[in-house]
Amino acid sequence: MAILLGDVQKFAVSLAETTIEPHFDKTSIRVCGKIFVTLANDIYFIVKLNLDDQSVLTDMFSDNFMSTKGWGKYGWTEVKYEGLKRDLMEDVVIKAWIEVAPKRLSNPK
Repeated sequence: MAILLGDVQKFAVSLAETTIEPHFDKTSIRVCGKIFVTLANDIYFIVKLNLDDQSVLTDMFSDNFMSTKGWGKYGWTEVKYEGLKRDLMEDVVIKAWIEVAPKRLSNPK
């Protein structure tokens, strides 16, 4: 079954302390006020990854992952829905959440 924008949104907002807020003409999903997912359109969404994860994903899954123009140098990565497996989508959204979430949430003791 194909991954859709609503699937990403539903999964992302299931993570701790997330909110849905507008971001220009798009929808962003934030943890404690910081964007970790932007729902760009019906073709792709954008996530904030660390540069190592971005590099691995764009190399291994180049059909689905691409560094964004300009902001890619900060880890912002486009993720195409077409052909994306649910477990990979969930893993990437979790990675983005961990990258942005305060340490008290992402690394509890």
